[in-house]
Amino acid sequence: MADTVGQPSGGLHHWISNLLWLADEGDHKDIVARIMQAARVQPAAVASLLVQILQQDEVSVRQKVAAYEGLRTMLLEQGMEAGLIGSLIAVASQHMRAAPEEALSELQAAASDTLAALAGCCFGPVMRELQKHLRPFVLPAEFTLLTLGKVIAASVYRCVPFLGITLTTMQTVMRGIDDSRRRGAFCTALECMCGAISTYLRSWERSTYPQITLQRFSAYLLPMYQHLISVWLPSEDTEVKLAVLKALGPMLNILLPRKDLQNQIYGDIPLLLAQYRENIEAFYITKVLGQILQASSSNNPIPEVHVEALSHTLSYQVTSKAQRPYRLCRENHTEISHIFLQLARSHPSELLGIFHRKLEMGRGDTRVGILALMSDVIGAEVPGMPSWKHLCIKSVKSVLTDGSPRVRVAVLQAIGTLVTAGYLDKVEGWPLNYIALQLAVSANSLERPVRSLPLGGLLEKMVQKTSLAALEIIIASGRGISQELWARLLGYVTRTPYTDSMTPLCRCLRILAEKRQQHRQAAHDCRKPVASPTPQQLLARLLVLSASPFEGEGRGVAALLLLNALRPELYGDEAEQWWMEIPAMVQYLDGHSKFSLDQTAWEHKLLEFLRKTLERSKEGGWSQDLSQELGQQMGSYASGSVEKAFLCKVLGTALAMGKDVAAVKGQLLELLRMADYLNGTELECLGSCLQLCARDQLDAILRALGDFEEEMAEGEDSWHLSLCKGLAPWERDRVKSALLLFYSSAAAQAPPQQLLPLLVDEIVPKILHHYSTSSQALGLNARQMVTSSEYDPSVSPRAHAARAGASA
Repeated sequence: MADTVGQPSGGLHHWISNLLWLADEGDHKDIVARIMQAARVQPAAVASLLVQILQQDEVSVRQKVAAYEGLRTMLLEQGMEAGLIGSLIAVASQHMRAAPEEALSELQAAASDTLAALAGCCFGPVMRELQKHLRPFVLPAEFTLLTLGKVIAASVYRCVPFLGITLTTMQTVMRGIDDSRRRGAFCTALECMCGAISTYLRSWERSTYPQITLQRFSAYLLPMYQHLISVWLPSEDTEVKLAVLKALGPMLNILLPRKDLQNQIYGDIPLLLAQYRENIEAFYITKVLGQILQASSSNNPIPEVHVEALSHTLSYQVTSKAQRPYRLCRENHTEISHIFLQLARSHPSELLGIFHRKLEMGRGDTRVGILALMSDVIGAEVPGMPSWKHLCIKSVKSVLTDGSPRVRVAVLQAIGTLVTAGYLDKVEGWPLNYIALQLAVSANSLERPVRSLPLGGLLEKMVQKTSLAALEIIIASGRGISQELWARLLGYVTRTPYTDSMTPLCRCLRILAEKRQQHRQAAHDCRKPVASPTPQQLLARLLVLSASPFEGEGRGVAALLLLNALRPELYGDEAEQWWMEIPAMVQYLDGHSKFSLDQTAWEHKLLEFLRKTLERSKEGGWSQDLSQELGQQMGSYASGSVEKAFLCKVLGTALAMGKDVAAVKGQLLELLRMADYLNGTELECLGSCLQLCARDQLDAILRALGDFEEEMAEGEDSWHLSLCKGLAPWERDRVKSALLLFYSSAAAQAPPQQLLPLLVDEIVPKILHHYSTSSQALGLNARQMVTSSEYDPSVSPRAHAARAGASA
């Protein structure tokens, strides 16, 4: 044991000893903090005492580890007196080199870290101590190697004089190392040294030592590289394999710049590829291969004989589900993509030929992976690749008949990449036909019950979304602006299977509408607007979609912007102020989120926008056509959904603006006949429709309710109407209860001057009739006509009094 330093004062000695005893049971962090409190007052005494404790055999390992941690913290904050450095180096070196049966690895690691920290202020003594225990042909201790690597990595320029002799000595000892722990330590030390050498070579002028060239360093490293790649890497120990691969990376940074060594290293590619069969992290193998490919250039590319093996093995890494889930799987795939880019630069025809064969012969995941790799290569704009565009297109077309959703998504992504790269001279042929087909197939699939689709329809939704993304790329490129595509995309807007993809669809149509407008102005093109869908259909659909503005990636803004883009081609006087109104609504949404938006206030804005639009219409039948379209769309939405509830409000607003009272009454009567009177949510929606309609069409509502009641009365006697046929008494009561709701809804919003003359003569008698012919007590419903209007400030006190009197 090293000579014991002088013992400090007894009080401090007792306090530190008691404190270190706590290390056997608790966390070292608090102990180190308290040691540092004492060290700031008596630094020399505390440091001397800690070194003395390290020299005592009876002190436990955990106490010594805590003492080392305290000394390291003191070194970082205060340094250390010169008189203690020799003793600390000696005891730490002894602990670091102790045999595994004499000292736990925890103590060896603590001693190693302390020596590395001490080298920051006392490099020379620490390096001499390490060199003393690194002798030619003598097996070094595991932590001697690890500490040497740490010290060199932390002191790059000061270690330059020692690098030559250190590397030479390591050449002599590595052949005798046969245990896995020491091999792992050797590789870790070599990794640190090579990293330090690379740093030195980039900025050698910062060192005061004469320059050492890359050729000299590579001469030191080449024998060790050969032994690592030929002896240690093929060994059975996976930990050693991993350590070798980690060391090869920094080592190749020094060896590969030498052209005369590249061919030799290229010859090791098959050996590296064979490591993928082992149970080790694939990323480190790929990283080494990536370094080798990165070093290859047009002057000295890798031999063509390796292209097939590299492509097959690396594509298998991307496409095979049999591969175990590596921790660095994403990083591995990124590195593989970089390797294929290098192969495309050096051997484009061979690589694309391999891709084409794999796409023709492969299935499923293989095709998905190869298409993704080929898209990466095309999108990277590799010099010379456009001359092989015919082979790229041929490869994509070879899998157009594959019906797998994942393959279809990959093909669509590849088409988008081909368009972006300018490889497709014409998109009106097979590319647009394929996209249109996928949109149609996915829409038809999504119309089926969700439970019958794989993954609940998620794959088909992905196909739909990717189709629209590819279509957006084509449209943005200025191609594919045909009347057929325009009509087809507008038709998609009105179909509910496309609801989840409405945002990209609206974006595509908006770009297309703007380009059509530019083309029409430049070429004075007078193409006729499409006959279907009609402007009313589009307005109805886009307004309803805007009711949930933050669903589907913000479809509200997309729908409104599309509506504004359609204005020049499809709309007339009614859209005269849209150029101001729509941007104002978009700005309103931009100031909110899904959680801050007041849904009632937002719906009110949309309904007010619709009301102003209909007021400006000079065509008498425009509002009627819109209300007819809204009625037809009623069955497209689920009962209880926000969209259907808002659709009823839009319908009520449109009916209120209608100029043909008979037509309004007829449509209201049809709504009353088709309603599901056992569904409370649907009745509420219909009530909101009547409420908004009553502002201008109270007479039409009362006529429709009267006609409906007459049909119902006939049904009570003859029971021949489908409305009442088969209904139990309580179910007929539900219809009558609904009629009470409808009367109260209409009365709640009707103008007082229209309501008062009709209240006593028409409304109250009908309520009393339904109440008296019911088998249940409907007093609550009868009173609802009065109470439901109390919140409306537009109803005068006189009307309230009249209603209250009627109720009494």
